[in-house]
Amino acid sequence: MAHEAEPSVISAILLSDLSIVEQGTQKRSLIGCFDRFAFHQFPARYGTFFITASITNVEGKFSKLEVTYRIEKKGHVVFSNSARIQFEPEKQFARDEIFGLSVAVQGIAFPDPGTYTALVLLDGDEVGKRDFLVIEAPQK
Repeated sequence: MAHEAEPSVISAILLSDLSIVEQGTQKRSLIGCFDRFAFHQFPARYGTFFITASITNVEGKFSKLEVTYRIEKKGHVVFSNSARIQFEPEKQFARDEIFGLSVAVQGIAFPDPGTYTALVLLDGDEVGKRDFLVIEAPQK
């Protein structure tokens, strides 16, 4: 189903070491939240972290949603991952409802220090983005 006329809104995009969703209550716990990376040399690889977005202003009945998370530096994509969320039975979303979606980022390589952007797309439409820094750690 197409989204209603008003655009979806991202109220938060968070980076964390771990994202856990409690079975039953669907309570989300983010462990080890951070806002930057620091490396001693470049290019630099990082094992696994999570990008979690809080999305609202989506209204209607959905059988599926596709969420894509991308990390870019000056328009150059360094990471992209998509997930399709199936709802059985279809799920009705109210416009004021807020829901969280987390996607794992595994094995990303940062070519050099600078400002990177995490983008979130919902069914192919960009719904939010945030910048974060990748810095060179001071030498000891």
